[in-house]
Amino acid sequence: MDILLRGGASRRLAVDADLWIGALDLALGQGWNPTAKPGGEGYCAPAGQRIDGSEAKELARLVDLALDDVSDSVQPMQGHPFGEEHTAALIARIHAGGHVGRKDVTAAYEILSGSPKPQLRELVKFLRRGGFVLESPSDSSSESPAGSPSGSSPGPASQG
Repeated sequence: MDILLRGGASRRLAVDADLWIGALDLALGQGWNPTAKPGGEGYCAPAGQRIDGSEAKELARLVDLALDDVSDSVQPMQGHPFGEEHTAALIARIHAGGHVGRKDVTAAYEILSGSPKPQLRELVKFLRRGGFVLESPSDSSSESPAGSPSGSSPGPASQG
């Protein structure tokens, strides 16, 4: 599945869902405190959720902080938890007053290593420009995930 980030009429970026979830995890591991309702579902799956400008810029800042620790070469998957449910659980933990550290998001560093890293940089640039809406790109079939040819989605998920 892909996710379309739409910031106004002309600013769009389609990304692989694993890239998006990985970026959220990196931000969580850097201390991000999401503003969405408890549970975190509002960030994980595209359903027209609006992310305001200050939160988008904070996501960009925190993902950028983690980028240096994402390897340029593919790292083998070690079986650490990853995915929408895991990310939603981490967000719920933060909303309950808990802490998320790097050890909780190890899989994101593995999944985003290698070829997805430049796509992650594209995402950071997009986030720095401000607020956006999370959508499914099904309405925009001409959109393709960052770094992927239209109609295919080899992104981070193909590494494991």
